[in-house]
Amino acid sequence: MALSLAEMRQVLAPVSALQEIEVPVRGSGMSFSIEDSGPVFNLSALPDPLPVGPTALESALRMVPGLSKTAVAQWPVDLLNHPLNWWFQHGDGQVKIMLPTDGTEVLAFTRAGKVGINPSHVLDVAVESLGSVGVDPESLVFDKVRVGLDSTCFAAIAAAGQGARALKVGDVTQAGVMFFTTPTGQKATEITPFLYRLVCTNGMISAAEMGRFAIRGGDGESIGDWTRRLTLQAWDAVDGELDAMASLVDIPINEGNSGQVLSDLYERHHVSPGLRREITEALAEEADGSMYGVAQAFSRAANDLEDPHALRHLLMVTGDVAHQRDRCTACQRVLN
Repeated sequence: MALSLAEMRQVLAPVSALQEIEVPVRGSGMSFSIEDSGPVFNLSALPDPLPVGPTALESALRMVPGLSKTAVAQWPVDLLNHPLNWWFQHGDGQVKIMLPTDGTEVLAFTRAGKVGINPSHVLDVAVESLGSVGVDPESLVFDKVRVGLDSTCFAAIAAAGQGARALKVGDVTQAGVMFFTTPTGQKATEITPFLYRLVCTNGMISAAEMGRFAIRGGDGESIGDWTRRLTLQAWDAVDGELDAMASLVDIPINEGNSGQVLSDLYERHHVSPGLRREITEALAEEADGSMYGVAQAFSRAANDLEDPHALRHLLMVTGDVAHQRDRCTACQRVLN
């Protein structure tokens, strides 16, 4: 369900106002224990132990050398508590503890060098930037909203009439910009043009026009200035992305070779077996005798994905298909 601007601000609030406590791993009195209520975290600088939820515990376990992803995901908590405590009491470096403003629980652990980006700040700058080019802030709607501490994403979509286009008869696509932010600094911060198809609320983002914020090694540009510049750049690029998607309507593909075209795309983009099933089923709904339907099968399957990284992956496949030009004229498989 698409959200209004007021609703969007409310949704982002829990991951936008976080306290940060930075301490050395060794010698700071950190420890984890398992209570009847679940895992808790102790720190000499804090008056009371703090509850640690599953997401926060996973973020702490990811720091422990030698623990596999399978162990973190599947081993009992009490079995993991000893290596967790050993590392936080004897390891090297600094760790950053993320807390809500009321300080009632630990939300995440991350390396001290990671720089979190405030999603609400990104939203406010983006809305102001779009308003400067005539997009009414109150007419914006927000879709593809996924809110998490490691990665948060949302797409800002302009009202009909502001960049909207019918790519086929009765198939209207609206213009927008998509944002990927990282409250804990664990993922990249990115901005890209976004196409929002009213049929099934499919979406598309573009690797060709994506910008990534460089926390280190950049030219010193602030996240606010960067967001403003990239939002306007992405908005200016939407027309070109609409042209690219519209061009797929004129690339024919028949039922006999659609399976091979999908197979090639799965391999090219390293799509997991589970997602392949979802996309193949989506193609049954989207097949229209052209590459347009193939591209939309990926974005249709993306609608059900909650993980921001997985969502980004499939939306970007749709954008990549739209930009592929070197194809076999007989079967439409990509040649490069």
